[in-house]
Amino acid sequence: MEIYSCFQCFPVVQSIYREVQSNMYEHLGTALAALRKRWQLSQAEVAGKLTRMGIPVTNRAVSHWEQERTQPSAMQFLGLCAIYHVKDVLATFGEDASPSFAGELNREGREKVEEFARILSASGLFAQKGNVVAFEPRSLPVYDLPASAGTGVFLDGDSYEVLPAGPQVPVDANFGVRVSGDSMEPDFRDGQIAWVRRQPTLESGDIGIFLLNGQAYIKQWRPSEKGVRLISLNRAYAPIPVLEGDDLRTFGRVLS
Repeated sequence: MEIYSCFQCFPVVQSIYREVQSNMYEHLGTALAALRKRWQLSQAEVAGKLTRMGIPVTNRAVSHWEQERTQPSAMQFLGLCAIYHVKDVLATFGEDASPSFAGELNREGREKVEEFARILSASGLFAQKGNVVAFEPRSLPVYDLPASAGTGVFLDGDSYEVLPAGPQVPVDANFGVRVSGDSMEPDFRDGQIAWVRRQPTLESGDIGIFLLNGQAYIKQWRPSEKGVRLISLNRAYAPIPVLEGDDLRTFGRVLS
């Protein structure tokens, strides 16, 4: 069950999560804590990862889940599965889930276990039979008039198509834009889809989607003491200064 493709299948996720809750209500917190420790993450780091996915929580909430004082919502649970690389929810959290020795291994050991599992899966000799729930791939909007990498075509929020988002698309991407122009080469080429996480602020050096005085851009965010500039990766294009009084809106950070 490929958890990374399920963000757009929320009703199915809720159904599976209810089954997990009914089968493992008293032990869900213990399982979540074991997974976190397996991946050598602190509760604060888990909370930060969820927040960056667009699922804001505090480390206190993570602590309460693991102490079984409260339970995560279906969306929070889905985010945790993504962070902990859980690909078969029922096998991991169901009543028949067996303890894993992977928690006793270091990172190199876990990587070897995963490599061996991929070899077994590819052989086709050990495929699981029986009740398997299939998920439709998640889909994301891709804008037809996206941020122009060169001339700043206006971003028309009502003009987009919905496309399947395969495993190569970051799990926390919210939408895509199709690059137009060559000002962001070599990283982003004309016609390429840039996948974006919606967020209002960026850090210096981040690639973002911007609306500046009614013109949309994909550029690098570069603040300094002299002011903010939107930078093209292609040096043939001059930086675009953001002046006092300009109308600037940040749509999000480009992930890939």
